Amino acid sequence: MYYLKVKDTFSSAHSIKGYQGKCQFLHGHNWQVESTIEAPHKNELGIVYDLKQLKIDLGKVIEKLDHTVLNDLPAFRDCNPTAENLAKYIFEELCLILPDQITLRSVTIIETENCSVTYTHD
Repeated sequence: MYYLKVKDTFSSAHSIKGYQGKCQFLHGHNWQVESTIEAPHKNELGIVYDLKQLKIDLGKVIEKLDHTVLNDLPAFRDCNPTAENLAKYIFEELCLILPDQITLRSVTIIETENCSVTYTHD
């Protein structure tokens, strides 16, 4: 099995409604996102999936999040834009873009240098 990973970043703000502490207030992050795909086979060129294309695919998803207030987006109207919910959102959106023969293994959101969340759908 081959696993390929790309990383990208975006900036946005959010607040966590119902949270008791600083995160209840509007604040921002420079989020890092890692997406990992898997596939059992390479093509005739020896490539599983073009890493450049994977980076483009991830960019299409996160460009909708960049320089926004996440709470204002329709995807987070009924749930808090936590790192957990953000990882799941990016995972689900990226799945819609990737070709059928490629399996998205995980999406990791790095909120700060010491805190991250990984979402996988098994």
